[in-house]
Amino acid sequence: MVFGMCCGSNPQGFALVRSVDPNNESCIYEALGVYNAVFFWNFLILPFAATTVLYNRLPIYVVSILLMCTFIIGSVLFSAEKKQSHT
Repeated sequence: MVFGMCCGSNPQGFALVRSVDPNNESCIYEALGVYNAVFFWNFLILPFAATTVLYNRLPIYVVSILLMCTFIIGSVLFSAEKKQSHT
């Protein structure tokens, strides 16, 4: 799904999923929702991060740590929600 989205557009990703799983038996659509919720901030931050690195000479690992924080925060929130729904 993500490969199709990165190579073209959202409909291309959906077409790839439908070709692999024509009966909609997988949980890819729910997983994509979680993926977009977690990585939403990365898509907004990335263009500004690139200009910050290029023009302000900020080390790339600082920007990488900031981008990774969005993943960690999203993972913690998702695992907390998952634990709460099981109880």
